Amino acid sequence: MASFLAGDLRIAARTLARRPGFTSVAALTLALGIGAATAVFSIVNAVLLSPLPYHDPSRLAAIWITSTREQSLAKLFAIHADFVDFQRHARTLESVAAATWAVRTGRVLTGNGPAREVLTIPATAGFFDTLGVRAAVGRTFRAEDESRGCSLVLSHKFWTTAFAADPAIAGRGISLDQQPCTVLGVMPANFSFYPGQTQAWILLGPGFQPDQDRMLVGIFARLKPGVTLAQAQTELRGLYRPRESRDFAPVVYDLHGEFTFLAGRTLRATLITVFGAVLLVLLIACLNVANLLLARLSGRRREMAVRAALGGAQIRLVRQVLTESLLLSGAGASFGLAIAWSAVRYFRQAAPIELTVGADVSLSLPVLAFSVLLSIATTLIFGLVPAMRASRVDLGVYLKAAGRGAIPGRHGLARIVIAAETALSFLLLTGAGLMLTSALRMSSEPLGFTPDRVLTTRVSLPVFRYATNPRRMRAYDQLLDRIEHLPGAARVALASKAPPESGGNQTLEVQGRPVEAAAMLHDTGADAITPGFFDALGIPLVRGRAFDDRDRETTLPVAIVNEALARAYFPGADPIGRQIRIPGPMPWLTIVGVVGNLKHTELMNEMSWVESPVFYRPLAQEPRPFVQVIVRAAAGAAPLGPQVQRQIAAVDPAIPIADAYPIAERLTKILAFPRFRATVLGFFALAALLLSAVGLHGVLSQLVAQRTPEFGVRRAVGAQTAHLLWLVARQGAVPVVAGLAGGIGTTLALHRVLTGLLYGIQPADTPTLAIVSVTLLAVAALATLLPAHRAARIDPLTALRDE
Repeated sequence: MASFLAGDLRIAARTLARRPGFTSVAALTLALGIGAATAVFSIVNAVLLSPLPYHDPSRLAAIWITSTREQSLAKLFAIHADFVDFQRHARTLESVAAATWAVRTGRVLTGNGPAREVLTIPATAGFFDTLGVRAAVGRTFRAEDESRGCSLVLSHKFWTTAFAADPAIAGRGISLDQQPCTVLGVMPANFSFYPGQTQAWILLGPGFQPDQDRMLVGIFARLKPGVTLAQAQTELRGLYRPRESRDFAPVVYDLHGEFTFLAGRTLRATLITVFGAVLLVLLIACLNVANLLLARLSGRRREMAVRAALGGAQIRLVRQVLTESLLLSGAGASFGLAIAWSAVRYFRQAAPIELTVGADVSLSLPVLAFSVLLSIATTLIFGLVPAMRASRVDLGVYLKAAGRGAIPGRHGLARIVIAAETALSFLLLTGAGLMLTSALRMSSEPLGFTPDRVLTTRVSLPVFRYATNPRRMRAYDQLLDRIEHLPGAARVALASKAPPESGGNQTLEVQGRPVEAAAMLHDTGADAITPGFFDALGIPLVRGRAFDDRDRETTLPVAIVNEALARAYFPGADPIGRQIRIPGPMPWLTIVGVVGNLKHTELMNEMSWVESPVFYRPLAQEPRPFVQVIVRAAAGAAPLGPQVQRQIAAVDPAIPIADAYPIAERLTKILAFPRFRATVLGFFALAALLLSAVGLHGVLSQLVAQRTPEFGVRRAVGAQTAHLLWLVARQGAVPVVAGLAGGIGTTLALHRVLTGLLYGIQPADTPTLAIVSVTLLAVAALATLLPAHRAARIDPLTALRDE
């Protein structure tokens, strides 16, 4: 058997070597398809298929609270009291832990070089045990650590950068917010949890903060063996005690899926869409190579007939053609792996989109296995039909034939392939056109402010130095004064949020309009700003007045509302002079002005810009411990980031220095997924268009070559050039038009799949469908032009003499 295989391989290698042009085109076509598919699969495998780097991750779950009444509140943090209840009473859960990034996570590290803010996530003692991970250095939290004060576990990266990978770090004391903390251990380099930028975990034990029962936390659990998510959810809903209304209930999600969701609401859909697109390109590549093999096989029909006449069995002929296909596929896979390696390396360096924590995009063993299986599958796809064609050799026809003339049925199959390629190309081009239009519309949408030349940086006042409102406000006033005097600083403001971050999920109460707590909507954002906020961002004042220096802590509490809040809570009425508040310790606020809306994305739908109710308070009346510095630079000014950072340090060296960056970078991050989809699908669509054009050109060229005697006779009896051009054009037009119709139908059928990935455009967008149709027809006409021109120039005497 081995000798037969070796013989087949030698013959196939010699046969392919005699046609280097054909071999190169076929191998490179396959390399493009296999390489692109392997590269995309490496991302899909890392994000969607590879298990989380924890012990038995299939049993890990995330527990959120959802509102059955307000769809916009699909996932909320629970409160610490819920965690305690679940931990004590749940029987479907093997272990339960809590961690949170819904509270203040920035703590100031001192005594280890310049003051720096450390992203520190509070987590309960069982957090790491629930995940089933151990420390690389030292140990993780234990229950007895709750009585020993502040305890920390460091991330591997933070340990390396801040402490030079000191192996004796375990047991060492450091200062966070001037509070002594003990480092218990360091996590392994491959460990990560959301958020991925976490530098340390601090033990969340009894007395961690006042009113801890109301503290917002994420609950993470390990299910008992055999328990499903639905069973755990049923039990937890029975244990849950709603604190606000009966409209809230816990929902249990698979932790892997939640990490994907947290990285990007459209991440899963994006990867599935891109992977589907690359498989379509690979299919087009296989169909193209199949057409090339069919065309080449027609030139070898006499060879096959002679082999059959000399006793070659049909299985022998099939095996020979499949062996040639396997060699082509192997060559394509080899080049394809090189393409995939380069693409993966570029993706890791460029990081065009955020992936799930712990996702390692690489050419791992599963990815390499996928590539091998892919090459085998491509062999069967493009090699089986030509092989079966080779097995059906009519000796009487082919040994008598002079080597020319059409082979019945072959061109019908080739035209079917062209129609399929056209349909797939239409689908890809339409998808790319829709994604591109969507990305352009989303990026050009007016957001209610002007981001040009605006930079921002975060200022977190250390709580140990700025525990009171007057001290905070003095620091903020000093900072404003310093930055306003910087050369090139046109407008300066401080705010609790900087665009495009906006909105919120708090409830709003209007004086004189009592509403039951259960009926209140969680739809309002509450921000604190300095008077220059609206000018710095170019937000228009619609009516009333802006804040000024008279709005201080000792004066009348006031607020400015946006137009969305005015429409929602004061429809048809003037809100100026009315009073509002967030229920609780907040005083009644008198509305003194109305401003334009800032648009932002929704948690559950990234492909959206929405305007939600927001009110603003003077920062002087609510000095928060951390703010965003917003600076609009004058036209032509030098970069202000380093100068702003120096002024922050000049106010107080204990204030940690954060990165300063243009607000436009935040917008770029929001638009990363739409742009990534548009770019990748656009590349694949162009590749598919090129492959389809090459395939159509190849089929028509072969048709002209085989019908040369016929065209010679037609010219000899008086056929005009236009008639011959029409004959060839019709051969190409029929499958193209058929494929076009199939592509339109498929696109309309996938309406629902594409809707969630688009902004401001529908999948059945008539202009897009029309442009793609015209583009395909134009490319098909160009692909037809050369074969048709060759047919029109046939010399009848030469054609008949050769025949």
